[in-house]
Amino acid sequence: MRKTRTFKIAANVCRLILACTFIVSGFTKVIDPWGTALKVNEYLSIYGLDYLQPGAMVFSIWLCGAELMMGCMLLFKVRIRLISIFAVLSMVFFTLLTLLSATLIPVEDCGCFGEALKPEFQTYGKTVVANASALADGLMQRGFRLVSGGTDNHLMLVDLRPFGDLTGKEFERRLDEVFITVNKNAIPNDPQKPFVTSGIRVGTPAVTTRGLQPADMEIIAQAMYLAASDFENKAEEVRESVCELCKKYPLYE
Repeated sequence: MRKTRTFKIAANVCRLILACTFIVSGFTKVIDPWGTALKVNEYLSIYGLDYLQPGAMVFSIWLCGAELMMGCMLLFKVRIRLISIFAVLSMVFFTLLTLLSATLIPVEDCGCFGEALKPEFQTYGKTVVANASALADGLMQRGFRLVSGGTDNHLMLVDLRPFGDLTGKEFERRLDEVFITVNKNAIPNDPQKPFVTSGIRVGTPAVTTRGLQPADMEIIAQAMYLAASDFENKAEEVRESVCELCKKYPLYE
């Protein structure tokens, strides 16, 4: 009697866990069905089934609905045995698929970890750091203060107080108008409010991905200096220099 009761309690706990897992997974896919479709396309590409890729979005939408339906059926005890068998078969299938991918497919062909193993990624990482160092030097030469005195990674925190009343919020707006994207960021002992700030956070991965090199960081540093020191008179000049730089490194050819 005790064993039967314990088994029922364990079975109900497992049912609820499985139901919640399916429901959360389904809602996650509903929020971003394109992400699921991209992942499906990646698997199809790995297995040489590229001709099935047009149906990836349809499969993604079907999977969202199926997971939500199975989760609700488990939660409300509707045809539990059938859904449980289907869930076990699904887990076995995806486990075998993962093992197959791990054993038969070269790591270099598998997603972001495969990309990180390639020599091109190492070159990219070194260029990111070189660009950040060049940009940091260019900014400091023009009167900006870096909280860390420089950078040895991909980021830098810039203190704007040498430019008087210029805040991070205002400088972010100015740069956005001339097509340069940064984020306002608080600095140590910041006198401004957290939503205003006295600094900005600048990084170089995006421009490096586009193809920019350390020599181009001088142009960006000069553009940021003009936006900080004489925005009203130099905005159009800065905008033109940024556009010229973007034409030099187009997104698509």
